[in-house]
Amino acid sequence: MGRPRIDTNEPSAVDRIYEAYWKLLEDNMVKDITISMVSATAGCNRGTFYYHFKDMDDLLYRVIEKDLMGSEDESYAHLIFRMLATPSSELLLAQVENKMTRHLYLLASQGGMEIVSSKIKEIIRNMWKDILCEEGHELSFESLLMIEYSVSGLISIILMVCRMKDQGCEIPESIDVDALQQVARIQIVRLARFEDVDPSEILMRLQMYDKFLKSGA
Repeated sequence: MGRPRIDTNEPSAVDRIYEAYWKLLEDNMVKDITISMVSATAGCNRGTFYYHFKDMDDLLYRVIEKDLMGSEDESYAHLIFRMLATPSSELLLAQVENKMTRHLYLLASQGGMEIVSSKIKEIIRNMWKDILCEEGHELSFESLLMIEYSVSGLISIILMVCRMKDQGCEIPESIDVDALQQVARIQIVRLARFEDVDPSEILMRLQMYDKFLKSGA
């Protein structure tokens, strides 16, 4: 198939398809969105769609990669990781207005949460592996369970706050994050025990890792 013609004065076909997908998600479940719907909304034909994407599953995964995973230091997984390591009410409330959070909420509301949650957890597992494990070693099963539990809980809290806002419920200016801070402390203590690393060493590695991400290295 020949490459579609590119008009440099207009958004690319791929960008229009991404935008069309998010627009369609506002009123349709993930499973109900079709190639024809995306093509029509994006103002392109099916041939253009198939030039760039294999099928709807391919589009969904790439939408998640582009608009939720983003760059190495700005992906939603990295935001979740930082919130788990150093939770604060300000950081939590800031995420409610984050564009990636709105996309996460939209996907969750329309039946796509399992896929995006799985991707976020995969990235966070790899981050903890980088921090806790020597090269060639894997996280213990107990550590994997701890990470699964903490990530799932935080995502649920973020989505709950988003749901409250959409329903017009009043959200306090400051949220008591004692529970989140306790989870963070418990997570570090247990991961330290599971991986035979001193908790203070984990805190130091977390600080170094965060500086590495923010440097864009």
